[in-house]
Amino acid sequence: MTWTFSNDLAAYLSAARPALAARPVVNTSLLTVTDSLQRRGLHAHGDAEPVFGWWTGADGTVAGALLRTPPFPLLLGTLPPEAVRALGPALTADPLLAEVSGINARRPDALALAASWERPARIVEELRLYRLGTLTAPDPAPAGRPRLAAEADLPLLLAWVEEF
Repeated sequence: MTWTFSNDLAAYLSAARPALAARPVVNTSLLTVTDSLQRRGLHAHGDAEPVFGWWTGADGTVAGALLRTPPFPLLLGTLPPEAVRALGPALTADPLLAEVSGINARRPDALALAASWERPARIVEELRLYRLGTLTAPDPAPAGRPRLAAEADLPLLLAWVEEF
């Protein structure tokens, strides 16, 4: 069982894409960032080289992945517990990961990684992934009609985003 780290997007996609695609909901952030790197180029999210990693299990199958697009934190996908535990020492030892100072991960993985990394850690922000279910039209329908937002709508739209 081992981690592989690289700056090579093609090698990452070849190795990790099946594992990511097998669980698209929990790997949605990784899949989205990977897609943007493919479409817009390796520097779509910053000037520094992205770092890609994938975990190969004892059976030789890739079972999880991560990536980092500096200056943004390391982004972990779904990983088996042994991969999370092994990542802590790798963060200290591998030169490609030397600059990592933050991690985006599911809470249990973040806590396990913090313990194995042996560095002070704290949770700064927690995010949720919302899934849109079945749409139900309001009955009765509200008055009015759809229109494109105009510049005068900007304060209201910003308030809605902040409140969400």
